[in-house]
Amino acid sequence: MAAQTVRPLALATVLASLAVALFGLVLIIGARADIVPVGFRTADMLPFVILQFAFTGVGFLLAWRRPENRVGWMLCGTAIVSAALFLNAGLTAQAISTGDTLAVATNAWLYSWCTVLLGATLGPALATFPDGRATSRAARVALTLLFTTIVLSILATALRPGPLTGLSSIENPYAWNDHGGALDLIFAVGLAAGLGATAFGVWSQIARFRRSSGVERQQLKLFLASALVMSFLLIPSVALTYGAAFAPDASVQRYAGRVVGALASTALPIAIGVAILRYRLYDIDVLIRRTLVYASVSTILVATYIAAVVIVGAA
Repeated sequence: MAAQTVRPLALATVLASLAVALFGLVLIIGARADIVPVGFRTADMLPFVILQFAFTGVGFLLAWRRPENRVGWMLCGTAIVSAALFLNAGLTAQAISTGDTLAVATNAWLYSWCTVLLGATLGPALATFPDGRATSRAARVALTLLFTTIVLSILATALRPGPLTGLSSIENPYAWNDHGGALDLIFAVGLAAGLGATAFGVWSQIARFRRSSGVERQQLKLFLASALVMSFLLIPSVALTYGAAFAPDASVQRYAGRVVGALASTALPIAIGVAILRYRLYDIDVLIRRTLVYASVSTILVATYIAAVVIVGAA
């Protein structure tokens, strides 16, 4: 019995330590303000620290306390992939500032398609919550479409000619220039599969909630409520981040968008951890009502601020 407990704890510790070490390197790189451009310095990364450690901490706790539940292991994978992507972005920024064009191209290329790997860990965790199993046909279809879009998106993103995805100032150094049309078609099919995976995944969780009862119903209630709150708060986050051109001080507004987005996304792993560990699960109804009220008020206030900024900017 002791060995059965030690093995999951040891593996969870290794995975969590790897995620922390990778993200720690990002902060070390970002601290070198003399060579790292604005946007990748330690202060710019701070909004994402709580999000990164939320995934890392919740994944560790679930993998340790509920090793039979695959969701915890998936969140550990998400933490590692996320930390590796942050590190890659930091290395890209450092290479840009030092003028190392080869390192810039290679790191930017890796970043452009490795981002898709987040879906390979987080996607299944969301589709199979709360027990880590696909218990319906809709969930199985969602997972099939998800892995289809991951494979096709990686292939297309890594090899399509032209600017890199998300890094439009850098041309793809490893492009298959003679197969651009075919790769565009592959990307379109992958995108369609991703939309289908999202639709089937959402439907499977709603259907699961409808037929659930007892503990599982409370777990799903918390999970769906946190997803709703996150969606509400991501709207002002996107508006603040990409509407920065209207602001008198664009960097402040963009930073506020990062903070709101990171804090909003943190609700999801925390809710998953609370639900699976069943901490005060039956108090969730009161918490949901209060959270939805606070989220609605916050959204209205931020929307009013953005509208005011846009009107002043237009004037």
